[in-house]
Amino acid sequence: MIDKINRVLVFGAHPDDEIIGSGGLIRKLADLQKEVYVLTFTGGETSAKSPEEFDAMLEQRAREMSKADGILGIKERIVLPVPTQQCYAYLFGSQKIRIKGVQSEISALQACVYTIREIRPDLLLTHSADNHIDHRGIAEISSIALQDADSNKMSEILGRGYKVPLAMRFSIKEDLNRVDYVIALTPEELEAKVKAMGTQGSQEKMKPLQELIETRAKYLGSKFGCGLAEGYELLRPVLIK
Repeated sequence: MIDKINRVLVFGAHPDDEIIGSGGLIRKLADLQKEVYVLTFTGGETSAKSPEEFDAMLEQRAREMSKADGILGIKERIVLPVPTQQCYAYLFGSQKIRIKGVQSEISALQACVYTIREIRPDLLLTHSADNHIDHRGIAEISSIALQDADSNKMSEILGRGYKVPLAMRFSIKEDLNRVDYVIALTPEELEAKVKAMGTQGSQEKMKPLQELIETRAKYLGSKFGCGLAEGYELLRPVLIK
């Protein structure tokens, strides 16, 4: 599977979600000279203790993202101007945002479609639904974005249609409904994932999340006989010719 992948797009609600969900696979792909792009929907400003500190927190989290990108080998990260904990409202509401490359304001869903068409990934990684409203919103919108990207809707603004060959869901804290793909990780790939999580100093639960990352990798590796692993759920069926 991996040898057929050249470009990857990851949807993440918050600045550290791609680390927790798919950091090992991202590092594996980057080491194989694959291009990895991340679309982060929010800046993570609500990690601040008060609204007065939101701007400072946005700057801190931007620095943390840059450090994590360097560790994991992410080629480019795009951050949408969606307020944290409001992904669901923006994805399914009427609010408009701006994204680099599009002159007019568009919806968050259209921003997803534009990014898919612009990057034209061989693999899309996105959220599974859990009890976090931002994660759930992106989990639900991903199927719609894939379907719309495959059409020629608003092609003059959003670009030429494109069908993503493979799309998978990762988990953050809760287990997946099922595991369709198991990605074996090397100790170095897991170490990079844990190290990337260590850049997120704004997160009070950084240490427990590092422990979760290690524990889950060891559990899945033991369960599937490969030492260390990440699990993924197919977002839609794969056509085999």
